[in-house]
Amino acid sequence: MAKVAKERGLNTIVGLQARSDPTLMYARDLINDGYIGKVLTANLSVISQQALERGAGRIWQGDRKNGANTLTIAGGHAIDGLCYVLGEFDELAARVTTRIKAWKSTETGQDVPERARRSDAT
Repeated sequence: MAKVAKERGLNTIVGLQARSDPTLMYARDLINDGYIGKVLTANLSVISQQALERGAGRIWQGDRKNGANTLTIAGGHAIDGLCYVLGEFDELAARVTTRIKAWKSTETGQDVPERARRSDAT
């Protein structure tokens, strides 16, 4: 989407919900005001429920090149919230794992491997 917007000279924006959460806004204010001192480290864990069945409207998630996964969706929202409160990070260590190896198509009832390409999933 960013590429198409750039090619067409369109302005774009990403708005994630965490930045409007009053709790996170308050935490950010406390940190910016120096109330708790300098934050030296932070730890973020994201565990997300995933749909085990997907219909035609979600079939694109079966194609890994589309980038729809726990890290980019649920993790992306959580990471943005962390960065909103603490600022951008200087260093990062991460581990990602997928426990769901297949999901079921609601149209066909067939299992679709998690790593399937779109042409395999339809």
